[in-house]
Amino acid sequence: MDQSNLARSLDFPSPALLDTRRYEIGRYGRLRLAFLREKHPDVYTTLIFTGELGPRLVEFNAACRERVLSLTEELARREGITEQLKRTDQLAWVGQMNNLRHSAEEIVLRDVVCSL
Repeated sequence: MDQSNLARSLDFPSPALLDTRRYEIGRYGRLRLAFLREKHPDVYTTLIFTGELGPRLVEFNAACRERVLSLTEELARREGITEQLKRTDQLAWVGQMNNLRHSAEEIVLRDVVCSL
């Protein structure tokens, strides 16, 4: 059975019809892509053959970036890191905000990127 007949018999599009556009998937999109390839190859393959992989990774990256920003702001409010600290001691403010951003990224990686 040749390739095109096999593709039709499995209800998958021919590889020639697959989405070949390049997407800017960003950091979280690349991490999600690696997670899907390694841990859920069935989902990965389905997304490729339906042409949804690229757009979903772009959307996923944007959602994760937004989540990191909102978590960072929430953590800063909880910790009492204010604009007043930024004006009085910029170095301390930058250090504390970097710590909070790293914490928010870890939360997003654990709860969003590495889950299905």
